[in-house]
Amino acid sequence: MQSKVIIFAEEKAIVSNEYETLEKDFLQRGIFDVQMTTTSLFEECVSICRESKNNIEQTILVCKNEMINNFVERLKDDDDTLGLIKDQAVILERKTTFGKMYFIPIEVDFGSILDEILPRKEVHKCSIFGKNKRFVEDAFLSFNVKFAMLSKSSFLHIVYYSGNVNQENLFSVFGENLYCNQDKTLALCCQDLLTQNNLSICIAEGVSMGGLSAKFCNEKLYSRLNNCLVLSNNQAFEKIGINKDFFAEYEVESKETVFAVAKNLLKKQQADIVLSVLGHDCDAGRCFVAVGNKDEIHVFSSVFYGNRENIVENLTDFALFRLLNFLKENEKS
Repeated sequence: MQSKVIIFAEEKAIVSNEYETLEKDFLQRGIFDVQMTTTSLFEECVSICRESKNNIEQTILVCKNEMINNFVERLKDDDDTLGLIKDQAVILERKTTFGKMYFIPIEVDFGSILDEILPRKEVHKCSIFGKNKRFVEDAFLSFNVKFAMLSKSSFLHIVYYSGNVNQENLFSVFGENLYCNQDKTLALCCQDLLTQNNLSICIAEGVSMGGLSAKFCNEKLYSRLNNCLVLSNNQAFEKIGINKDFFAEYEVESKETVFAVAKNLLKKQQADIVLSVLGHDCDAGRCFVAVGNKDEIHVFSSVFYGNRENIVENLTDFALFRLLNFLKENEKS
């Protein structure tokens, strides 16, 4: 069945949030072929709905409850029947074409209403970091299954797929890059292991300027954070015992410095794990990540391309990925 979702709200932030929520909900239901569009203009939305009503079997309009009557008035024809589903959601059915249009209030729980009109299908999920989008797409095409992807960044992808894929085949293609068999962020996976092993973490970051810490805070993962430091100037480095004499020998953005930051923080902070991030945010920025505990510290380096926003997004995911692997390895030992 062809389905189209139209999200209408005058506030662009609301449109963006609801788009992400609905997109994920459809994928979790195993429905990969839904067309989705957004608009903040009433007349444009009416036009999109009218076209969809005449050409698509099932149209879902998500808007504020107060706007539903306005849209129904503009879109209902004489041969249409109107009915109430639940939670003030309305269905408009066309007798001539057997098409259906649903009007769902943006204020309600979409899931309960979608359960009424779009039954769930069996769907599998996995989370992959470290491969570009094209590589992941080609791999799942070779598995010959229906799939859809949510790409969170250049290298972080959540894949939803129906049909059976041998887990050994998945691992042979992606290896450790397949970091979770669920649709979880890297931060959530790290939080799970930190909680399971009762570990606290201290984060220090330069180039990402709080972006790494924010990924924990945005997920409401405060409980495991011992401290968050932004290394924005020489004074910040001096507070953790790295002074001008050290920088006379090593650059600020270097593997030696990111190691020293991690080592000094383990001495000064009451944290079990330390994660430090430094680097450049130019068009091709060399970045450094150190993760460790009192027994060992590992340093990793990579080059990220793009503008500052892209570099920070990919770098913070890279740091979380290295943290996750460190936690997994230490859990085994």
